[in-house]
Amino acid sequence: MKCLLSVLLFMATVPLLGDTTITAIWPEATPVPTNPLGAGYMLNWFETSITDALNDASVGQQLGTALHQLNATGLRFPGGAFAYFYPTREAGLKAFKTAGLAEESYNLWEPDTWGWASEQAFFEFCGRNNITAWYEINPAYVYDVERDAIGQLAELPRRQAKRKTLLEPERYLPLALKQAGERARLAAACGAKPVWEIGNEDYVYFEPEGYAHIAAAFIKALRQQDPAARVAVCGDSESWSTREWQTRMIVALKAAGVTRVDYSSVHLYLAGVGEWGEDGVWRRLPMATVEDVHASTIRAYQLIRAMYADYRTILTDAGYAGTRLALTETNPFPPNSLPENMRAYEHCLGRTLAEATNYPFMIQDFAAVFFHDLCRSGPGTGDYFRRIRYDPAAKRRYSLPLEAQIMGRVSRHAA
Repeated sequence: MKCLLSVLLFMATVPLLGDTTITAIWPEATPVPTNPLGAGYMLNWFETSITDALNDASVGQQLGTALHQLNATGLRFPGGAFAYFYPTREAGLKAFKTAGLAEESYNLWEPDTWGWASEQAFFEFCGRNNITAWYEINPAYVYDVERDAIGQLAELPRRQAKRKTLLEPERYLPLALKQAGERARLAAACGAKPVWEIGNEDYVYFEPEGYAHIAAAFIKALRQQDPAARVAVCGDSESWSTREWQTRMIVALKAAGVTRVDYSSVHLYLAGVGEWGEDGVWRRLPMATVEDVHASTIRAYQLIRAMYADYRTILTDAGYAGTRLALTETNPFPPNSLPENMRAYEHCLGRTLAEATNYPFMIQDFAAVFFHDLCRSGPGTGDYFRRIRYDPAAKRRYSLPLEAQIMGRVSRHAA
């Protein structure tokens, strides 16, 4: 580990904060293949940087080149909470808005303002670029073509928002399962290698047993199409201080007859980690300076990684000893956690060097790693949560800033 960091720090002329171009980072290092899903990225489907690439082959080729430079191994689609609020059929766009689901997705999925791309385009892109298609299945809503309305598959007792949806599980769960089977056949026809994740942070919406019921139904439907289908279920609870939701859910999933789960999906944002001082007071690790970002990001991962032994014990006790943890969202900073005067810290070299230091541990602790996020729509749409830049007016639309170049080199050890 000291060797990796010292080689990175050899770039002594590179400032901790700011971008520059480098021609090589320890080019003599030989990659050690460790984890075939160790360098994934989450998408936000509404971003034109994604929809442009999925809908235009020439733009898609440029994105594919950038992903190759990043040594990316997987893409998570449609991205986080959008799993619940993404219309997988273009005809359903208006119905999703009428149902109030556009508000749930930050009003960002308006196709006239942003973009829209089909799941087929996503599968084709992943197939062409030999990238794992990590697909989040919507466990709550489905578009009803006959009624031109959004059907709801189950009660969502933890999410009491007022929506204009049709709560008819007896009609809509079978419809959603039928569409899941069609989706599995589509992925295979596109040459994609999918992993099917059931939802996203589902403790926000479901009670554990309710989610287990829905997840079991989808898993069985997918494995009717392909007995070897890889699946992931929610593996977190509401906070680090409780394990109740995930414990009850995994027990209920076993009782529902699911004998194999490939991945347990967990999320990790390191800025909330702290430790007890000698004075007996618990404090968050500091993030006030670039140096703090570097030291605290490394320290935070050292502190938090032991927690996942508890997660594995829960899985083993429930009969899922072979289930592996998948880190499907990770970033040093949670969404909107940095004040305006510190936004640049998200892209400082202090953060990047810390991520590179943590990375060899991460790809051994987790069977899959997905960074949050890949890119934004371009100038004027913010710089938060992005690894690479997108400029639709440029001849080369996708570019790798310094941090991406570093992580691209580090990620050679993933596959």
